Amino acid sequence: MRHLPIILTGDFNSTPDSAVVRLLDIGQVNAAPFRDISDWRNVGITDYCQHLSVYLSRLRGEPIPNYSAMKIRNSDYCSEEPSLDDWMDIHQYSELFNSTLVGYCLQLQSAYDRVKSDGRREATTFQDYWVTVDYIYFSRNTNLHLIERLRLPTAEECESLGLHLPNAVYGSDHLSLGAHFEIKPIKCSL
Repeated sequence: MRHLPIILTGDFNSTPDSAVVRLLDIGQVNAAPFRDISDWRNVGITDYCQHLSVYLSRLRGEPIPNYSAMKIRNSDYCSEEPSLDDWMDIHQYSELFNSTLVGYCLQLQSAYDRVKSDGRREATTFQDYWVTVDYIYFSRNTNLHLIERLRLPTAEECESLGLHLPNAVYGSDHLSLGAHFEIKPIKCSL
């Protein structure tokens, strides 16, 4: 399946060794340690990181999922709390939920290495220590190409900024990330 090029950015509040970042980096993560604290069925998210409504729409050949039919608790698209009948599809497709692995097929890669070639860690914020929790991911193997990115300082270099962010010199609690991308036209054969 082909996907349009994606640029995903944000403060994920997750360190590079977290399950969230490992999922983005390699496309799958062992979800067994998290089964006791969350049940993906409660929100209808499959082991392939898709909402069940989206999966079912694709099975039916619908080009665009009907987001107003999605039954996610606290969803902006759902005007009422889902009833028990709304969860029948979840039980019918239970094989899509709660396996050992959770994964996705978007093939994203980070614009940043998080570790310099000399082994020193990059940092984007101070949370008891200098750490990376901010990320830029983009589609790998597409016509989207990373041209350049802002250099991130190492944790050691951040020590010169002071012990906390924000402070009297730096007004944000995070250092800026930035990247330039190029979308190359897809060559079509006639």
